[in-house]
Amino acid sequence: MMYIKILLRLLIRIFIQKPVKTLRTIRSKERFLGTIWLEANKKNISYLIKFIGKDEKLLNEAKEFEKNFLIKKKNIIKNLPITGGLKGYTGGGGGNIFILYYIVRYFKPDVVIESGVSAGNSSSTIVQALEKNNNGNLYSSDLATHLEKKDIGILIPNYLKYRWKLFEKGDKINLPEILDQVNNIDIVYYDSEKSYQGKKNFMETIFKKFNPEIIIIDDIDRDYWFRDFVKTKYKKYEYLVVKNVGYLFKIN
Repeated sequence: MMYIKILLRLLIRIFIQKPVKTLRTIRSKERFLGTIWLEANKKNISYLIKFIGKDEKLLNEAKEFEKNFLIKKKNIIKNLPITGGLKGYTGGGGGNIFILYYIVRYFKPDVVIESGVSAGNSSSTIVQALEKNNNGNLYSSDLATHLEKKDIGILIPNYLKYRWKLFEKGDKINLPEILDQVNNIDIVYYDSEKSYQGKKNFMETIFKKFNPEIIIIDDIDRDYWFRDFVKTKYKKYEYLVVKNVGYLFKIN
C-alpha cells in the first residue's frame, strides 16, 4: 500500500507540473531518483509547524506578512526577467515565504547565511523577520546571472539593508569570506546551484568550521544530495521534507 501511495504521488507530481519540468525529470536519472525520494518522505506543512513548535500569534503574523509581501513584490518585479516578472523567464530568489518567516521569528537567530538571492524573496523575508526580532544579520552569497547587479535583492527595503551583507562572486569565493566574518551560524538557507556537487561543496565548506542549528535546502528534487546527507548525518540532524524543501534540525 505504501508503494502504491508513493507511485501515485510521483505520477501526480510529474503530470501536473509544466511539460518542460516533466521532461527534465524523466530525462535525468539524478532528478528522477531525487523526486522519488522526496515523494516517499515528504510531510505537510502542519507537521513541520508542530515539529518546530506551534505559536498561534507568530503563525498569524507570518500569514499576514506573506500576504502583504506578495502584493508589494508583484509591482516591484513586474519588469524583471524572473518568475512573476517578464513573461517567459524563470528564477526569482526562493520562495517558502510563510514558513521561512515563521522559522526566523520563532528561533531568533543571530546569524543567517543564504546562497542564492536574485530579486530577494528569501532575503527580504529573512531580513524583515530579523528586524522584527530586533536582532541578527543575513549574509548572502550570489552570482548575478539573469539580473543586473542593481536588481539583486531589490525586494529588500532600503531601511533594512543594514542587516544585510551581499557577496557577489559566487559561492566558491563568497563563502570563505563570509565564514571569516562570523563566529557561528544559526540558519543556512540554500537556493542557488541546482546540482548535487553545488550543494555538497557549499555544505562541506560550512561544516569545516561550523555546525549550523538549522539548514534549509530548496529544490531537493533536483538531485539526491539531501537524501545522501540524511543517511550519513542522521545522528547529528533530524530532517523533514515539505513540498520540495528539505529541513534539517541539529540534534542537541
